[in-house]
Amino acid sequence: AAIATRRDGKQGLPVIVLSSLAGRVALPGARAVVSKPVRRATLHRTLAEVFSPAVAVAAPAPRLPANRTGWRLLLVEDNSINQRVALAILARLGYRADAVANGREAVTALSRAPYDLVLMDCQMPEMDGYEATRAVRGPDSTALNPNIPIVAMTANALTGDRERCLEAGMNDYLSKPINTKALSECLALHLSTLSVPSAPRTALDWKEYLERMGGDSGLAAELLSQFCREVMDYQVRARTALAKGDGVTLGRAMQSLKSAAGNYSAKNLRLAVTEVETALAQGLDLSTSFNALEDELKAVLDDASRHIKNESPAPRLTPAPPS
Repeated sequence: AAIATRRDGKQGLPVIVLSSLAGRVALPGARAVVSKPVRRATLHRTLAEVFSPAVAVAAPAPRLPANRTGWRLLLVEDNSINQRVALAILARLGYRADAVANGREAVTALSRAPYDLVLMDCQMPEMDGYEATRAVRGPDSTALNPNIPIVAMTANALTGDRERCLEAGMNDYLSKPINTKALSECLALHLSTLSVPSAPRTALDWKEYLERMGGDSGLAAELLSQFCREVMDYQVRARTALAKGDGVTLGRAMQSLKSAAGNYSAKNLRLAVTEVETALAQGLDLSTSFNALEDELKAVLDDASRHIKNESPAPRLTPAPPS
């Protein structure tokens, strides 16, 4: 291909070439070459470099807080190996993510929990990524945030796939297998437009619990230590029952956990247990609600450990015997 130039020798309109052979072509007169299919972030960066090179060089990339666990991502992927790889990459990047196996589970999860961004596989059983995205964006959506950023993940990465993703209502797409750098840039681009997550909330209502203990902080810390041991026991029992498909044992573990959560003013833990009980009673998939429960259990243990450390009485020093 040839790039037309002005006869008077003056610089004409800048030309950006879109080519599936990017990296292997060199067209005289072209200001830049962008590979197809075109990603939003790549095109945005290229346009900035062409029209405002000084600004583009000086402009920093979207910056996110060092601690990114405040954001909550949803990974929608039916392949278990791909799930594990993607979750590991997200964890290394500092993000907290839940995983579901198909679009139907994704729609359910988005109606129950306040996620900030979705990584959506396109080809899945039961409900694919396109259909799930249309359900989230549609007028009858049950999603808590129908405008949540949705990034497609596709193994094909053909030009037509990009148009199909955008038509379904997705915001961006990534080619599979996932590249860590591309994923990091994509998340930074979309999450940087959102409000910075607030400081982590407390999982225990310490004031209410301390009042129940008559204001005795030492006793409160001692009993809270016992509660932590009990919680870990409930968690093991619940995981085992879930793995075996033992709904009866799982239900009993949830009853015990809910009772303990109430006694120690772990209000959000009680709500998380209720979500699991509801899913269990209705015969729904338990993966989303159980993942949320385990997240809350971790928050409770972290919060409890902080209070135990702060409220436990300092060890008494035994005076040295007289010499």
